[in-house]
This record gives sequence, C-alpha cells and structure tokens, in this order.
Amino acid sequence: MSIITQAYFLFISFLFFLLATVSAQPNDLKQATPRASITVGRSVITLGDLFNNTGKKSFIAVFKAPDPGKSGQISTLRLEKLAYHHGLGWRNDQNLVSVTVKRASRLITPEEIQKKVEDFIKKEVTQTPGTHLLITLQNNQNELHLPTEKMLSFNAEKFRMKTKTNFTVEIIAREKKKVILRRSYYGKVIETVPVPVLAQNTASKTLLKENHIRIQFFPRYHLSPNIIRDMNEIIGKITRRMLSAGLPLRRTDIEKRKLVKRGNIVTIMFRSPGLMIRTQGQSMNDGSIGDTLKVINNHSRRIIKTTVIGPGVVTVSPSAMNHATLR
Repeated sequence: MSIITQAYFLFISFLFFLLATVSAQPNDLKQATPRASITVGRSVITLGDLFNNTGKKSFIAVFKAPDPGKSGQISTLRLEKLAYHHGLGWRNDQNLVSVTVKRASRLITPEEIQKKVEDFIKKEVTQTPGTHLLITLQNNQNELHLPTEKMLSFNAEKFRMKTKTNFTVEIIAREKKKVILRRSYYGKVIETVPVPVLAQNTASKTLLKENHIRIQFFPRYHLSPNIIRDMNEIIGKITRRMLSAGLPLRRTDIEKRKLVKRGNIVTIMFRSPGLMIRTQGQSMNDGSIGDTLKVINNHSRRIIKTTVIGPGVVTVSPSAMNHATLR
C-alpha cells in the first residue's frame, strides 16, 4: 500500500471519529421531557415552562401565553419540533398527546365589582336624607381576570346617568397610567325608603304588635301619601281585612282598637284639684283611645261628651262640664 493510500485511510478514519464524537454529544446530555400541564404567570411561555432538563435555554420565550384565567393546549408534535429546533434532546416517556397551559390570574369576583360600583356611585349621586340607594348591575354575571405579574389598580370610573334610574359605569384596571383592562357595565340606581310591612299573612281583626312587623325597602317614587312609613302608626291597631306579608300598609288597611263599643256600660271619671268622681254611663257609639265619645249618665240621664282613656273608661275634663252634671 502506498504512502498516499495509507494517508487517505487515516484521514477517512479521523473524519468518522469526529462524526461519531459529535453525534454522541446529545446522547451524553439529559433529554428534554414535556410537562403534562403548566401554569404560567407571564404573557409568554418559555422552554423551561414546557420541558424538564432545558439547562441554560430555560428562559427562551417560545409561545404567547393565554389571556389571564384562560387555558390552552399545545400538541406534543409541535413540542418535538420545538425541542429539535433549539438543539434539545427529546423523550416523551408519558406518551402525551398535548400539554395543557393555564395562565394564572388575579380573580375579581362579581361581588367585588358590585362593591366597587356601589361605593363609587354613592359618592357621585346626591342622595335624599333618610333614603337608601338600591344599585343593581344587569351585566355582572362574570368574574374578571387580571395579570398577576403587574401591580394594577382596579376602580370604577366614568359614571353616567342615562335616564332617571338607568346608568352606565366602567371598571378600569391600570398599571400606573396605562389601561390594562376596561369593562363597561349598565344598571339601575333607585332611591328607596324603609317601610314597615307585615312579616306574615295576617287575618282580619288582628291586634298588631311589634313582632308582626319588619322593615323593607321600597322605591321612594312608588309610594303614595296613603302608605304608612312610621311603625308606631301600626302598633296597637287592628287589621280591617286579611292582609298579605311584605306589602306596604295603607292607612285604610288598619284601624284603631275599639276600647268602647256602642251600648256598653262605661266608667265615667271626673278629675279636678282635690276631687275625683266616678260614675257609670252608657256609650252611644264606638270609641278608640283618644276618641271623643257621647255617653248617657245613668243617674242624671244627661248626655255627656267624654274622651276614651282605656278599655271601658272615659273621662270628662273640668273645662268641658261642671261636676254636678255627673250626679
């Protein structure tokens, strides 16, 4: 064999050695394996999020992350191509078909949105003293998801009244002055007032006590002047008919308790300094506490004007009649 031929074989052998060495290097490294599911807190997905054993390439961004609170799927076919593209070994021991990617978020509940809107509107609306604002949002069924990697402010803004009761308002999340999220809401704001109502259905001729009554709020502009607003006007009165629970009471729904009935024998009392006279008479009509009542004196048969002061008891004032009338 000539020297040239020997040199040629040595050169070829050296090339095979180099190729074998280079091809063996990836096998000497740990191979990248996909994670079954991941949660990211940023707007991008990196190699380190998707794979184990990515080394110094962990922080290379390769995909845009889903919106905050959302999730998506990446097929392992795409991941295999991605791994080879970045010079990573590939091994799918779990035989995954896809990888689930979820974006972490700061959750804002409908209750938090309602509270923000209520607090804001109460500062913007001039409220009538003694009233309560009933604020309802009509498109507040869904929660909001804000990015977790940013320090965001979250406020209600841009309140506008469209009609007497209808309004619009915006929920805006900002990073300093930059708007990150904006949502529009609409609803109603109504001035309500506390009104005493019956706690349960109540039969006719029921003597109303405090435990029969609870407070409920009603729109102020829906209440007629005949509606009772003061609980004290109800306690001690008698229902005139069967009344339903939860409805405002009209003054015609109740009446004073009759302490004296027509034809009943009553006690007539006369008081003056140093003197008190009691006698009996017959009532000429029905009467409640404080009512003026005509009574026939059983002794003199005279008709006396009296005032009802209790069950079966009336009084005559000194200025109204001389005590001789009672004899």
